[in-house]
Amino acid sequence: YGTAGPRIRIVPPEFLVAMKLAAAREKDHLDLVWLVQQKKLVDLGRAEEIVSTFLGGQFAAEELERVVDEAR
Repeated sequence: YGTAGPRIRIVPPEFLVAMKLAAAREKDHLDLVWLVQQKKLVDLGRAEEIVSTFLGGQFAAEELERVVDEAR
C-alpha cells in the first residue's frame, strides 16, 4: 500500500511444500499432509517442479507423491 513500514514477504504454498519436505521432521510431515489436503491452496504440479529442481530430482518427487497419496 505505501512505502512506509516493513515489507513482509510471503512464501508461496508450493515453496512451503518443498521446504517442509526438505526439513523432514515429523511436525513438518504433518504440516505437509495438511497443506496438500487444503483444496485449491497448493498447485501440486508446480510443487513437484520445485521439489524436483531444488531437492534432488526423482527421489524427492517420489517422496512428495507418497505424501500426496497419504493426504487423500
